[in-house]
Amino acid sequence: MSSHEQFELFQPPTEQDLLRVTSFLNAAGNIPVRVVVTRNRVTMISIAFQDDGTAVVRLHEQFLHAPPAVVRALRTYIRTRRRAAWAVVSDFAQGIVPAPADHARPTTLKTRGQVYDLKAIARSVNSEFFGGRVSYKIGWGRTRARKTRGRGRSIRYGSWDASHRTIRIHPLLDDTKAPFDFVRYIVFHEMLHALVPSSRRNGRRLDHPQEFRLLERNFPELEKMHQLAKVLVNRLLD
Repeated sequence: MSSHEQFELFQPPTEQDLLRVTSFLNAAGNIPVRVVVTRNRVTMISIAFQDDGTAVVRLHEQFLHAPPAVVRALRTYIRTRRRAAWAVVSDFAQGIVPAPADHARPTTLKTRGQVYDLKAIARSVNSEFFGGRVSYKIGWGRTRARKTRGRGRSIRYGSWDASHRTIRIHPLLDDTKAPFDFVRYIVFHEMLHALVPSSRRNGRRLDHPQEFRLLERNFPELEKMHQLAKVLVNRLLD
C-alpha cells in the first residue's frame, strides 16, 4: 500500500472503513468473510468458520485503524490458518486499549498557552504532514515538573491517549526556551502515534515500531529534534 493508503486506514471508524476492510478481506479469497465491528472490552477479535464455508470475523473497532500489515495478516490467516499470520493479528489485538465507559466525564483541554497556541500548531501540522486526516483532541498537560537539580532529570514532552484520541503536551514547553519547531515536532510525533498504534511482539510492547520510525523521517531536521529532546529538559528545568 502507498503512504496515502496507509493514512486512509487510520481514520475514526466509519461505514466506508468497514466496507473497505470487508472488501480487502474478501478480495481474491476462497472464503467469503462477514465482518462485525464491536467495542468489546475483553475479546478484541474472534473468527468463526461456518459450516457453509464462510467466516464471521468479530473485531474491535480499532482494527479499522490497523496498519496494513495487520490487515494483510488477518486475510492470510483466514485463508491459510497459518500461526505466523495469527501472531501478527494477536500482537495488534493485545495492544488495543478499550475506550472507557460512555459515562466517563470529558476532560476540558486548554490549548492556548502564554507562548504557544497548540490548536493552531496542531492544525498546521495535521495539514502539512497528514493532509488533515488525523482525528484528535489536543491540550496542555495539567502539572508542571518540579525544578530539581542534578543529573537524570527528565520529562515526558507529549503523550497520546488512544482511548480518547487525545494529545497532551507538557506545559514546560510553553516557554520561549522551547523552540517553535521543537514544539511542532512533539505534536507531529504524537499525531504519528494516532496513525501507527502501539503493538506487542514477543511479549514486548512496541511504541515506536519500524513503520513509525520510517514515517517520522518526514519531519524536517529530525536528528536535530532528537538531539534537542535530550538537552532541552535541562534548560526548561533550570
